[in-house]
Order: sequence, then C-alpha cells, then structure tokens
Amino acid sequence: MKKNKLGISLAVMIVLFFGCASHPAPAVKESGPKRITDILISKNSGSLIFTIKSNQSLTYTANQLDLPMGVLLHFPDTSLDLDRGVYTPPDNEIISSIKAHEIVENKTTRARIFFALKKDSAYALNKDDTGITVTFPKTTALSNETKPQKKLAAKKPPARIIQKNPPAANHLKTVTATPLKKNIAVEVKADRAIENYKSFTIDNPDRIVFDMYNFKSPFKQEQIILVESQWVKRIRHFGHPDRVRLVIETHKNYLSSYSALPTDNGLLIHVGKIPASSNQAHQTESDASSGTGQVKLAWDDVPDATSYNVYWSASPGVTRQNGNKISDIKNPTTTIKGLRAGATYYFMVTAVKGTAESRESEALSFTVDE
Repeated sequence: MKKNKLGISLAVMIVLFFGCASHPAPAVKESGPKRITDILISKNSGSLIFTIKSNQSLTYTANQLDLPMGVLLHFPDTSLDLDRGVYTPPDNEIISSIKAHEIVENKTTRARIFFALKKDSAYALNKDDTGITVTFPKTTALSNETKPQKKLAAKKPPARIIQKNPPAANHLKTVTATPLKKNIAVEVKADRAIENYKSFTIDNPDRIVFDMYNFKSPFKQEQIILVESQWVKRIRHFGHPDRVRLVIETHKNYLSSYSALPTDNGLLIHVGKIPASSNQAHQTESDASSGTGQVKLAWDDVPDATSYNVYWSASPGVTRQNGNKISDIKNPTTTIKGLRAGATYYFMVTAVKGTAESRESEALSFTVDE
C-alpha cells in the first residue's frame, strides 16, 4: 500500500484564561504564607457557586479526573485554615461533596480541594485577591472557561470511512520499556493496532493511566515491570472483563509530558521530552511498525502562549479528559504521523502558558486516505 498524506488547515483562535501581559494582577495585600480560610457555598436558579476564600492571591492548577469523577484543585505553598475538611452542598444533581486537605512534603505545604461530581459537568474558574470562585452551571458545554472561542474550521474535510466488520477482542502480547536519550518508550504489543483507548493522570502518587478497551490480557494477575529511568519508576498492567489497564508510575514533572500513537501491532507511548518537530512516538529497533498516513494540523497563533497541546482520538467526542495528548508543541502547526489508512481520527487544540491551559477548541474529524 502506498503511503498517503492528508493535509489539514485548521483556523482556531483560543481564548486564554491567564489573560494578557498588559493587564498585571493587582498587588498582593498581605504577605506571609498563603492560607485558605473558608469555603462558601451558594446556589441560584442557574448554577452552584463555591467561593474559596484566602488571605491573599492564590496560585492554582485544575484537573478534571475520571476516576474518581471530579475536579481537583492544587494550591502550591498554601495551607488550610478551615474548621472542617468535608463540605456538603445543598441538594443538587452535580456535586456530591467537597473535600479539602493538606500535603506536607520536603518542608513545603500544599492544599488540595476536590469537588466530587455525580456526573460529568462544565465548570468555570474566576480568581481575585481574596480567593477563587468555582461555578458549575447547570446547562453549558464542557469547558473550563466562560469566554467565547472561535471554532476550528477546515476546508471540505473528506468523507469519513467506517471500518467494516471490525475484529473481536484484541489480545495483549508483551509490554516493554526502553529508556532513550530524552524520554522513555513504552511499547504495548498486541494482535493489531490499539485504537480504542483512553488516558488520564492521577497525582499523589503520580500516575499515567491507559484504559485499552475491547482488549484481553493473557495474565491472571497484575504484572509489574521495574524501570530504571528518570521518567518512569515502574509499569503495572492487569486485565478487566472489558479492558486492560496500564499504569505508568512517574513523577509530577511528567504528568503532562506524554503522548501515545497506535502502531500496526499495538500502542507506543512516550514519557518525557516529546519531539516538537514531528510529535510522533519514537519507533524502537524492534518490529514495531508505523501506519501509512499522516495529518498536518495548523491553527492561529495565540498571543502569550508558550506552547500548544493537541488532543486526538480514534473515537468521536475527544476532550482533554479522554483524548491522547501531544504536549509542548512550540509552533501553531504540527504533523502527526503513523496513522492508519482508512481510519478516522478526531482532533482538538489548546494553548498553554505556564501551568495554565486554555479552553478546548471545537473538535474536527478527518479520515486518512487509503
């Protein structure tokens, strides 16, 4: 089969919630250690509103988790000055509870607040000198932002090709880890390409998790692979009735520095430095083979953005929570190689500045020509 190339031009303007450099934050009114002093809960006809009060402006990161389902806020160099650790909101269909606790490591204290979700929900964050307001609207699209965005646009995407008569369950053969110069390649070998999967991260302890669906493991017990590398401590995998779960135990710095691409006989995962030039998983000197097509993505440059993330999936409905992440893209264009001819893929883009990430662009789907 000859190698095909599909070029795509995506026009996207992403609104960043970290703002512009020309609008500096107000001066901090209180010095000394940062403290969260209260969590206030209110409700109106359209939203649930949680106000996290503090003695000064807070630094934070937000992660939406699948297991357990919820929104986790991290506050570095921040302690809790609360009269309780668990809060129960008024009766609603979105939030079941709010839990707050401290973690002390290497003489530094960081606070975490977890919003346990009853169902997947949108939320918005607003910050000022006195704390952060977290709003869960009852009817909005999934987003971490309230500002509008321009949608991705493409020129006449080709007709989708649906694979006929897909095989039954795929079977796991081996899992290997190969430390390279700037990253580690984790290779999952199987009967054929692993395309139906979802990845997410969990911290404390720091883990990258892959759930590979319609996939069977020949092992009856959990398998453990010890790894000597700066990126990965060890790898565990075990079978469930409907999937195989792969857990990569890593370090906090690499929770956002990983990517994955299906190969003809499995899945290839990178942890560590992802090459910005191609953002393609490194092929080791084994018999892992690439696909037969590629997709070129391009989008509008975002002022103040230091990098971009591309999320993609072989299934519709790609988001930050269920997509395969290609991070640290320095320019507003990238080429994703090793794609399977005849397969349909789904893409969306976000912009990054520091620890802040913009809302998601609209997803587009494209089919690699056969």
